[in-house]
Amino acid sequence: MEKILTVYNTHYYRSVDVHQQVQTPPRVVSKYELEFYTTATNTSVINGIPYNQEVNNILVARPGDVRYSINGFECYSVHFSSENEQIRTTLSKLPNVFKAHNHEHILSLFKSITTFFPCVLNEDELIIQGKILELLGNLAKENTSVSLNQHGKYSVNISDACIYMAANFDKNLTLNDVARVANLSPSFFHSLFKQIKGRTPHEYLLQLRISMGKNLLRNSSKSLAEIALLCGFDSQSYFSYIFKRETSISPNAYRKNTQLFI
Repeated sequence: MEKILTVYNTHYYRSVDVHQQVQTPPRVVSKYELEFYTTATNTSVINGIPYNQEVNNILVARPGDVRYSINGFECYSVHFSSENEQIRTTLSKLPNVFKAHNHEHILSLFKSITTFFPCVLNEDELIIQGKILELLGNLAKENTSVSLNQHGKYSVNISDACIYMAANFDKNLTLNDVARVANLSPSFFHSLFKQIKGRTPHEYLLQLRISMGKNLLRNSSKSLAEIALLCGFDSQSYFSYIFKRETSISPNAYRKNTQLFI
């Protein structure tokens, strides 16, 4: 059987056992991280966006994300990597934080994964891979059904807008431009987009630009001025300002930190 993912760590995590301070230091995520929260006492900050955690919440962090937490918490945690395109696509579509509706089954999967790690036998490795795949399938199914039930008839319009923004994030896009592609009025498009995506079109576009900036910082030797223009920012100073505001780390520090994982 092809090994389609590699598990690096999975356990029941109590932040107080690792960090004594109220706020953990910002860090760049190097693997996929899935967490199931059993407490509702903290705020998770991912790429500058705060999420107030609740019991049965799921957190999804991807390589390149910058995250930290405010206040103590407890959760089941799974860290893994994968080069499988289907798995990576599934993970890319999941929100950073969302409520697990079928929480009892999902919790049982997290517990099973934790039980079989570290893998002693080959059979254990097969079981743990199967459980993680089942977990990802359940998380993807929950998010798909919620999206379709709420705004299914507009899914194509929103998808067209997202594709357009992804292809033109380096240009000076306006709300009218993107709404026109979605074939919706600007005000209705703005409201609908935020309901479905959990952020405004501007915030979504900003995250696309930041993501491209991260990619260029990790994988190229281009200057900050070059990267700023390639990502749709008017200047290096504005790119640096927005990057640090959204990720809690400067572009230069991000580039330096990510080199540690190469």
